[in-house]
Parts: sequence; structure tokens; C-alpha cells
Amino acid sequence: MADPPLKLGLQAKAPAARRRWTVRVTWVLLLGGLLMAVATGTYTYRSAESRARASFRDNASLLSSSLATALQRDEDLVMSQEGMLEAFPTMTNREYRVAIAAADLARRYPGGAGFNYVERVPANQLVAFALEQSADPIEGVPVPYPAAFQPFPISVRAQYCLTRLGVKTSSAGYEIGLSFYDFCALVPGVRFPAVLAAATSTASMQIAPPIADLPGIFYIVAPVYRHGAPLATVKDRRAQVEGWALGTFSGAETLKTVLGQERYFGLKLGYSTGSAAPALVASVGQGRGGSVYSATFGVGETGRWHVSVMGNASAGVSQALLVGLLVFGIALLLFVLVRFLAGSRQRALLLVDERTREVRYQALHDSLTGLPNRDLIVDRAGQVLARAEREGIDVGVLFIDLDNFKQINDSFGHERGDQLLRAVGERLSRAVRPSDSVGRLGGDEFVVLVQGDVLEAGPVAVAERVLEVLAEPFVLPGMEHTPLVVRASIGVTSGSRPDVGDLLRDADVALYQAKQEGGSRYVIFEPEMQLAVQERVALEMDLRSALSEGQLFVEYQPIFDLGTLQITGAEALIRWQHPTRGLIGPARFIPVAEAGGLINAVGKFVLKESCHHAATWASMGKPLTLAVNVSGRQLQSDNFAEEIAAALQDNELDPTLLTLELTETVLMNDVELTLLQLQALKDLGLKLAIDDFGTGYSSLSYLRRFPFDALKIDRSFISGVARSPEAYALVHTLVQLGKALGLTTYAEGIEDEAQLSVLQREQCDLGQGFYYSRPLSASALEALLSSQPVGAQDATWGGAVHVEA
Repeated sequence: MADPPLKLGLQAKAPAARRRWTVRVTWVLLLGGLLMAVATGTYTYRSAESRARASFRDNASLLSSSLATALQRDEDLVMSQEGMLEAFPTMTNREYRVAIAAADLARRYPGGAGFNYVERVPANQLVAFALEQSADPIEGVPVPYPAAFQPFPISVRAQYCLTRLGVKTSSAGYEIGLSFYDFCALVPGVRFPAVLAAATSTASMQIAPPIADLPGIFYIVAPVYRHGAPLATVKDRRAQVEGWALGTFSGAETLKTVLGQERYFGLKLGYSTGSAAPALVASVGQGRGGSVYSATFGVGETGRWHVSVMGNASAGVSQALLVGLLVFGIALLLFVLVRFLAGSRQRALLLVDERTREVRYQALHDSLTGLPNRDLIVDRAGQVLARAEREGIDVGVLFIDLDNFKQINDSFGHERGDQLLRAVGERLSRAVRPSDSVGRLGGDEFVVLVQGDVLEAGPVAVAERVLEVLAEPFVLPGMEHTPLVVRASIGVTSGSRPDVGDLLRDADVALYQAKQEGGSRYVIFEPEMQLAVQERVALEMDLRSALSEGQLFVEYQPIFDLGTLQITGAEALIRWQHPTRGLIGPARFIPVAEAGGLINAVGKFVLKESCHHAATWASMGKPLTLAVNVSGRQLQSDNFAEEIAAALQDNELDPTLLTLELTETVLMNDVELTLLQLQALKDLGLKLAIDDFGTGYSSLSYLRRFPFDALKIDRSFISGVARSPEAYALVHTLVQLGKALGLTTYAEGIEDEAQLSVLQREQCDLGQGFYYSRPLSASALEALLSSQPVGAQDATWGGAVHVEA
């Protein structure tokens, strides 16, 4: 039997031993925490420095790339001016101002200050030049006196370089060159650089160095040659040069546009030729810190741009000190916890609680971006609605969908797509207040939940802010030289709702409407939109039945040669005879077909019907030229060229009687792939036309690069051609542009004799409209063909087959 006093002594010593062991462990933990704090602080300092340098390089590279893009756009702008001047050598100052105003250069190119056309004038034509300038003066420039006209500086020369056209787009230190100033005179100290005489090398343009008495101003010069002249050698170019397109740009404004709201960075822009040191063009901002990022890039063949980005690439020691104190604080907390809560029960409870929070976090957050998922957003929206009802605050929801994410995903891979989604989530999170919520619903869809005084300016202000932050190019790791530009559509709703589902549904409906209107915009929810959605769903279901039940049919509107007024083609217009709704026009159901993935089937039906009727008319000895309006989805189809070839073969139709018609927006999607598709279609022997030219993102590069045969002028220009000088000038420009490029010009929407007279006087090739005939059935058109002659089909381009009105 054990001795009771001894047993009690052992029992008394055991808790004391455990306490001593606990004390030793806690002090070891505290010492280890101190060492860990020092190590973690050191590591954090180095990591922070590395991240700061990497962030500075990324941001500086983005600014440098944005500046390079802006300068390239300035070069493209001057080159487009050169193309216009080359195509229209007799352009007047009034027409020049109208063309510049129509292009909206002041808004689209904030760095642009003005544009000139400097013309080579032989000495024996100086008086004629002065008379011409007196009759057609440059706005804001003194008119020369012909009798005493003398170029400056005074010299006897075989020819002079004088300003014939000019327009000023801003007041950024720019003065239009006087008509009597000789740009070819090599006189030191003059205001403008004498580089025009050297702009006839194999280079397509020149960059003039900055001028001492005009700080921040630089010039881009492009030679204008005689149309169709041989330009193979420098000798040819110097012999055929007619003048120079001169663009004046404010370096300071260009840098401000690129820098935007970046307050912590500064930009310097310089330019050098040969081995000379770069001359400073402009400098904006100071930048905080002493770090500098430098880059050079070339424009043309005459020199190089030099850009310096100033900023701060050092994170300092404050972050490391803060992290070290935090780690030591955690260690001190553990010391206290272990000291006073040494039992295993407390530790187990802490671990369970931590694990529970982790599981809950994963259940309520998106695994890719770390943003709240749909469940958490719905929960927060419910809380916000309840608070709004109690306190009377405003609530708003923005549904955001990336318009071109699929294209980016297909082009660069899903890994890059995931990186882009994370970057979008981070940018959206920085754009809103901490009290607001940003979540990801899945795919490329995001949601922003806002509340309180941020909505005092209306939900429009929030949507505009989101579009603004997403418009800045994204530079992903490993893609520093290929910034990605993201476009987004936003559905906006605000106000109280009885249920969270109603609030989110209304935002989704507004998003759908934004998509339907072309994307890259926001739309605010209106109650009638919900009815429109229900109507579209019902119409889509009926359209699927219409394709199989033969409810679709095609009508044809004749197209006439404006010179002979003979029928040369027909425009086919698709119609839908609904059994209960009656006749439905294409403007109503084609957008539904596009959104529902039915447009390929509808387009295939129109192609089949049109080729069948075209073959029938050809067998009657009345061949008409038809064209098919191609949607973007059709052009992206891998077997589209095979479908066209099969339709031609099945109907034994001559390919030259078929023309495919594309809009400018279709051409903007993946230009390189589109070019390959169009070339494959041209190889079949058919023709191509660009539709509604001038109403979209117009660019002369489309007409030069793509193998088009015809240019179609939109009805919005034709409607005002007889009464609006601006509309007349645009139609005149488009017709002359088509002739200069060897394209057939075609006017749609002719509705009265006055419009017809103007188009005939301008020598537009083809036209159609209610003035001639309304759409006819195939049998009615056959009867019309039997009673009237048809124009020669080998000399003109004919009509259009549309899937819209």
C-alpha cells in the first residue's frame, strides 16, 4: 500500500512541472517570434523593394507603350491626310475644313494642333498662286496681295514651297504658316524647320525636330505625290512630289493625355536624328522618387523618339517595419495565449475556428479572382436593401460583361484569359469605395454593388467611372509589349426592390440591352425592357419554327445604272410571314437571330434563295448581279467559303454575278483572320463591297488593305445631299475616293429627283430607292425584267442581298 503523503507530494509536483514547462515553451515562442519578426521584416523589405521595382517597370512600360501608340496614331493621321490630298489634288480650303471637322480630330486626337498642305509652286506661277489664295483663303491667315506677292525669305528660286491649305484644331502654341512663307528656304533661325525639301526620300514621312521658340511642338511631314506616278526610286519620288501634308502636334498635350490621372509619374519626350543627342520635345509631371525608366522607338526612317518615365521604385523600410511589428505582435499574442490558455482544448478550438473561416471564405469567394461569388453578393445585396429601407439610402447594381473576352481567350489561351480576369477584378476593386462590393458571377461577368452618397450623382457616374478604368490597356506578365484592350457592356439599375432577385434581374436585363446596342456602353434599366426581353424570347422561339416551316421569304428591290437608268441588279430583302403576328420586318427579328445563334441559318437561307432566283433570271437572258450581306458570325465560320461555293455550284450560277457585302464593324474583328477569309472568297471569283462606309469607324486603310470592288454610300448621307452642304461635301468626297481607288460607287435610299440629279452630276455609278421602285416579289421582278432591258453586266457592279431592311 502506497504511502499517502508521498502520493500527494507527487501529485503536487506534476502541475508545477507542467507550469515550468509551459513557461519555458512560452519564452521560447516569444524569442522565436522576435527572431521571426526580424527575418520576416528583412524578407518583406526585399520583397517589397522587388515588387515596387517590378510595379514601376510595368507601369512605366504601359505608359511608354501608350505614348508609342499615340505617336503612331499621329503618324497614321498625317498619312491619312496625305492619302486624302493625293486622291483630291484640287481640294479647296472649305472642303479641307469640312473634312477635318467631319473626322472630329480635336476630340479624337487631343495632341493635334493643326494641319497644313504645303504645295510646290514654280516661280512663273506665283501670281496665279496668290490669286488662288485670295479667292480661297486659309481661315485666320492674311490674304496675300497678288500684285506685290513675294515669298519670304526673299530670294530668286526656280520653285517655292508655299502653304495652300490649312486648318487649326487647337491653340496649343500653334500658328498656321502664312501663304507667303517659303518652307523650302534653308534659312537658320526661322520659326518652322526647313525639312520639307528633304521629305522625298524612300521614307513615307518625316519627323521634324522640336523648335527652340515653340517649346513642346513637333511636326510630322508626309510627301504628297502625283496620283499613279512611279515612285520606285528616290529620283522618282523627288520628281513626282506635289507637296507635303504637315501635321502640327503639341507634345505637352500628347503627354498629358497619356499620363491621365497618374499623379505619381512624370513623362519626358525627346527626339533625335542620326547620332545626335535627343532634343527635349516636352515634359509633363515631376514623378515622386528618383527612379527613371527609358525607352526608344522609331517612327519612319528619319530618327527615334526617346521617352523617360520618372517615378518611385522604392518601397522604403516602413512596410518591413510594420510587418516585423505585426509578426512580433502575433508572437506576443501567442505568448499570452499559451501562457494563460495552455490547454489543448483552447488550441483545438482556435484551429477549428480558423479552419471554419477558411472553408466559409472558399464557399463565398471566387477561386480565380478572390472576389465575392454570387452567393455572397446576393447576401450583401439583401443586407443593403434592408438597410436602404430603414435609412432611406440609395442602392445600385452594375452588371458588367467583357465584350471581347472570347476573342482574347481564343487568341492568347485560357491561362492569359485567367490572368486578364484577375486583373479586371483588381482594377474594379480599386475603382470603388471600401463600403461597396465587387463580385464575379462566373465567366467574364462581374457585378458592382454600390450604396449611399456615391449614387448622389446618379448611377451613370459610377458606370462611366467603370468604363474609364477598364479602357486603360492591361499589361499582363510576359506580355509587356502586347497590351490588351478590353471593352465592356454594363447594365445599371438602382432604387429599392421587394426582392434581391428582382434587383439583380433588372441589372441583367439592362446588360442584355447594352449588348444589343453594340456593346462598349452602359444602359440604365427601364421597366419596358423586361417586356422587351420577354418579347425577344418568344420571338426567338417562333423564329426557330419559322426556319423549318417555310415562313421566311425574300423580296427584291431593283438597282439601276444612274447613267442609263437601266436595271443592273436587285437588293434582296428577307421577310417573315408569321402565322399570328403578321408580316415582320428584318429590323425586328435579325437582332434576335444574331443573339440566339440563328443568323448563320438565316443567312444560308437568303444565300440559297438569292442564288436560285439569280440563276433563273440568267436563264431568261436577264442576268442580274446580286450580293449577300455577310454578318460577323458568318464570316467567322470555318466552312463559310465552302457554303458559298456549294450554293454557286448547286444553282450553276456564274460567281461574277454574286457580291458579298460587309460592314466596317465586321472588318474590325481580328483583321488578319478577316483578310485571309476575304482572300479565300475572292479566289472563288465573286466580288466584295464595303457597306455603309463612313457611318462606323471609317479608315482608308480598310479600302487599301482589303480586296474590295465597290463602296456603298449610306442612305443617311444621301437623304441630305440636295439641301445640306456638309452632306454634299461628304458624298462628293466618297464618290471621288471610290473613283481614285478604282471602286464602283453605289448610293442607297434615293427618294426624290433632286437627290438623283446630284448623284448623276457627281457621276455616282449605281443607285436604288423608293424613287425607282419598292421591293418586289421574285415573280413581279421577272415581269419587270421581261418588259425592260437590263444593263451590261460586265461593266458595272450590281445590287445587294441584305439580311436587314
